[in-house]
Parts: sequence; structure tokens; C-alpha cells
Amino acid sequence: MNNNIADIRKSKGISQKELAEMIGVSANWMNHIEKGKRRPSTKTLEKIAEMLQISIKDIFLE
Repeated sequence: MNNNIADIRKSKGISQKELAEMIGVSANWMNHIEKGKRRPSTKTLEKIAEMLQISIKDIFLE
């Protein structure tokens, strides 16, 4: 799954560890999500979008 989570997160000055803590997952799991090695649940995507103040659609725009 290609996603823009890392780019959006970095543009907002949030570390991977901080975002992981905000959404209740480990930093390792967040790393796997950002690299496309793991597919997050819809609920996790909703939390990520909420914390980054974006829509889920923004995560997948190229």
C-alpha cells in the first residue's frame, strides 16, 4: 500500500514515535505502516487522519 503518512507527518513536525503514541500503536508498527509492510485497519487510518488533521483520502493521494 502506497501512502503519504510519513511525508504528511514530517511536514507537521511530528515524529514517528509521537504519532505512534497518539494513535496507540508501537513505533515499530507505525514504521511498518509507513513503509507499506503492514496494512492498518480502517480504525487506525481514521486515528492517523484525525491526529494529522487530514482526511483518509489524503493519505493515498499521489
